[in-house]
Amino acid sequence: MEEGQIKEQMNRLKELKVQMSAIKKELNKLNRMKESWYSKKSKLNKEISEKISKVKGSKTERNEITNEVQDMKKERDRLNKELNDKRKIHAELKEKYDSKISKLKIEGNPQEIKRKIEKM
Repeated sequence: MEEGQIKEQMNRLKELKVQMSAIKKELNKLNRMKESWYSKKSKLNKEISEKISKVKGSKTERNEITNEVQDMKKERDRLNKELNDKRKIHAELKEKYDSKISKLKIEGNPQEIKRKIEKM
């Protein structure tokens, strides 16, 4: 090889080393950016997982409360039925009472009459 070609090759080698150095700097910069984005992604994944857990906990709590409400409604319905049955019995007894009072032609309150008799 000639001396001119050797100098040319040396200059070409220097240029390539400068380009390689610039490319390495760019690669390192991009790698730091990649790591930064990866850590942000990890942080967001953690936040999302926490929020999902919180939602699941809220669903569980909601289901428990819903079950309690359903149980209370069943108890209310049972008590309402019992109350209605007792009202019917009361109405029947009052009707019998009123018919006996009218049959016997009792005027006034029978309880008062009984107290007066007991006083005598």
